[in-house]
Amino acid sequence: MTSAEIVYVVDDDESVRRALSRLLRSAGLNVETFPSAQAFLGRELPDRTACLVLDVRLPGLSGLDLQAYLEVRHPELAERTCFVSGLVGTPREAELLARVPRHRLVGKPFTPEELLAAIAALAPSSS
Repeated sequence: MTSAEIVYVVDDDESVRRALSRLLRSAGLNVETFPSAQAFLGRELPDRTACLVLDVRLPGLSGLDLQAYLEVRHPELAERTCFVSGLVGTPREAELLARVPRHRLVGKPFTPEELLAAIAALAPSSS
């Protein structure tokens, strides 16, 4: 990714959002964070290359629900989504995540290197 691109982080845990923001900024990336899928959907997306780091389990609209919405409305961003997940809590989540390419799913806890590698794998030149 280049410095002109942006990484959106959607996670309901404020400490996770802060930590990911610091990590990604230290790697030279632009970052915007959101506490929920609804908050993210309230943001008008700029016309520039972006990727999304998305927690699977969110209150209200889940990360998987947001992904389904993006597949219809913003397919380019849906293709550049990296899911982060601690536990898969339902059979539906397990089924949907089983279809996610390995490089687009990072288990919690993860190392900074694992997340940065996953984001790098989403870059247009590496797709």
